[in-house]
Amino acid sequence: IPVRQNNKIRIQFAGEGTHHRIFQTCVGAFLSGRREADRVLSSI
Repeated sequence: IPVRQNNKIRIQFAGEGTHHRIFQTCVGAFLSGRREADRVLSSI
């Protein structure tokens, strides 16, 4: 879940609680980490 400032991503939140379907699982934590890593890489 990104937090933006001046239309730039400043903070990314990842973890099992941030996945929209697979919360409270290791898979949800992994997928949310990948999601945020992809967002970081695409903003560089």
